[in-house]
Order: sequence, then structure tokens, then C-alpha cells
Amino acid sequence: MYHAAFMQRAIALSQEALTHPGTEPFGAVVVKDGRIVGEGWNHSLVNFDPTSHGEVEALRDACWKLQTVDLTGCELLHLMRALRAVRGGDADRRHRALVLRRLAGRVGRSVRHPEA
Repeated sequence: MYHAAFMQRAIALSQEALTHPGTEPFGAVVVKDGRIVGEGWNHSLVNFDPTSHGEVEALRDACWKLQTVDLTGCELLHLMRALRAVRGGDADRRHRALVLRRLAGRVGRSVRHPEA
């Protein structure tokens, strides 16, 4: 269930990351039943952890909040790369920077966003 508000939240997280030293502007959200259940952005540099990407942080947050490792029925939206849009560039390019993944169990399968 893709919704522009979820995409906007991932972008807002990316923008917020720019204000925190040692983080990178790669925001992500996990959505279940029409609400955000997990959020994150890239903490790899500050945590000295190459696995601390935005989507991984969002998945960890969702698992913690839902108290499960089974994210069946959830969707993950995340920025694939930092674009000028995150730093104030043109708004249309932001849409192409997001990836939607439908999650099944503990394995995610990528799907193409309908507006990409």
C-alpha cells in the first residue's frame, strides 16, 4: 500500500539526518496496515557499523515496536541514494529515489514503484 505521506516521511527523515553529525541522508520507513511502524536513517559512520543503513535501522525499529522478527505484510520505503532533492533540489527527482519493498517473513522482495 504505497502512499505519498510515507514517501514524504522517508524524505523528511533523510533531511533530519543532515542535522546529526555522523549520519547520512538515507531515510526509510516500514509501513503495516496503513501506518508507519518503523523509521530509520543511515548511522553507519557514527556507529562504526557498515550494516547500520537507513532501511536496516527502520527494520530493526519495526521489529522492536511490533515485538517480532516476522514482518510479513509490511512494506519498506527507503531512499536508494542521496540526491540533491534531499538537500533542497528539485522535488520531482525525489520520487525516483525511493524504493518500495513488500516484505514476506524475514525476506524482502523488491517491487517497482508505480510512479518510478
